[in-house]
Amino acid sequence: MDELAFQRGEVHTAGRQHYPAQTRANGKLYVSVTDTGCGMDEKTIKHIYDKFYQGDTSHSTEGNGLGMALVKRILELTGAEMQIESTPGKGSTFTVVLAERK
Repeated sequence: MDELAFQRGEVHTAGRQHYPAQTRANGKLYVSVTDTGCGMDEKTIKHIYDKFYQGDTSHSTEGNGLGMALVKRILELTGAEMQIESTPGKGSTFTVVLAERK
């Protein structure tokens, strides 16, 4: 990974750009990653945490559809939540919302 690109908040993988961000508000920490990938439709977002679900079948030989199911379990165990915003053809933003510890 290019350290300078990371410091600027840009990460490039497989021709896509990823922009990490972090903010605090109302006693919560918001950690977001926005990408410039293919985006997702509402059906894909609805099923994103289902085990073995792969909304984009063009990548079906890559992975097995367990990544987001594992993320959901970790979020449940830590009391965090995830917000997903996506536009087909434009990309997605994944935001993890954590309660700040006092």
